[in-house]
Amino acid sequence: MSKKIVGFVIAGVLVLVLGFVSTPARAELSLGLVGGYYSPNFGEVNDDFDEVNANFGMDLELKAGIMYGLALGYDLGSRFGLRLEYNSFESKTSDTGSVTRDLWEYRFGLDAKLTVTPALLFLIYGYY
Repeated sequence: MSKKIVGFVIAGVLVLVLGFVSTPARAELSLGLVGGYYSPNFGEVNDDFDEVNANFGMDLELKAGIMYGLALGYDLGSRFGLRLEYNSFESKTSDTGSVTRDLWEYRFGLDAKLTVTPALLFLIYGYY
């Protein structure tokens, strides 16, 4: 799905959830920025490049970096709340490689892009 469709679906679900929940007088809405660190080494994403790098003399590697996003929270009283987080991370790599067959050398380029965009919905229960 495209990013616009996913964004509209998330917004629609949030509106429906918040609209159908009975809100006590103490309910409040909060908006904030969230961030974190993502490493492509988690889940061994870069290991998929090992064979390509060895066979074609390339140096492909996705870099780690900062993940950023938004959080929308909705307190439903003293013990319950909803929180929606949407984050984004992107890493790119490219290199040229070559292979020799018979007397011919073939050169080519390879571009790779990793995009991580999780959307998380939490139902929070706090015992205070």
